[in-house]
Amino acid sequence: MGIFSFLKSKETTTKIKSKASPKTSKSNAPKSKKPKKFVEPDKKKLYIYNYKRNRSKAANSLTGILRGISCDGKIEDAEILFLQSWLENQGASFDDTFDLLETINEILRVGAINEEKKDELLRELKSCIEYSEDFRFLEDKNNEFSGFLNGIAADNIINLNEFKELHKFLGYCQELADSFPYSVIRNKVKDILADNRVEPKELKELCTLIKKITGIDFTADGCAVGGATSLFQEDIKSIKNKRICLTGNFLFGKRSEIFDILENAGANPKNNLSKSTNILVVGTLANENWIQTSAGRKIEKALELKREGCNIIITSENKLTPFLI
Repeated sequence: MGIFSFLKSKETTTKIKSKASPKTSKSNAPKSKKPKKFVEPDKKKLYIYNYKRNRSKAANSLTGILRGISCDGKIEDAEILFLQSWLENQGASFDDTFDLLETINEILRVGAINEEKKDELLRELKSCIEYSEDFRFLEDKNNEFSGFLNGIAADNIINLNEFKELHKFLGYCQELADSFPYSVIRNKVKDILADNRVEPKELKELCTLIKKITGIDFTADGCAVGGATSLFQEDIKSIKNKRICLTGNFLFGKRSEIFDILENAGANPKNNLSKSTNILVVGTLANENWIQTSAGRKIEKALELKREGCNIIITSENKLTPFLI
């Protein structure tokens, strides 16, 4: 049974009946418009709506991680620990992922991670990849690509074999075109290959770039999930009269609280991103309902608007924090 077999399990469906609003008498008196306040979403309903996408996202990310870890034909200690942490954070208890976690826990329980055990685990990883179904939706491929990036950077080192496999993967995912993070990695690989040589320094820079994109630096903090991309670090000179949009989860607090502070400071916070948006701020923590594991639709849309010539600043929570305190 493949990695994606759990997706075929019976899923909960919910019907939300909309109540028709009562008819009101027409009045010629002008109605004053009240400013819209940020409303915290119903997390239970949001979870149900995104249930299928989140499971698909996790499954495709896992496929990419397995490919990334195993693509050079060997597995390092840090890669085993990364995979264990990732699986535990997913709360995995289904088919192949459960077996993988059990195998890893058994290897770590006995203490020494010898070459024989590594080879055994490597074969199991490749078996999972071989029997996984091929999801061809664009979102799924992007999440698989992001997972692959996590896999090759899990041990904080990208070797030449992993780089070659990344180059192949870019060819496999050409339909992602200008989407994030494919376009950023494609351009970086193109720059590295410009002189027909791949230097160790360039591989180190590539690894750093991947960690910023994925928001994960496992060898530094031991976290295999939960990071939002930290690639965008544009400076904010002023927030007064600026249309500001937020995405992701913030260490500072709830978005509703941040909205109030921004309004009191003279900014114009908005829920939706548009051509009139001046600043998009990415929270430090990823949102589990994002279209990708480390980036959401707002980031994709902002990058698209930038390509069209819109002057939108895309930045991180730490660049906004000084204006909140």
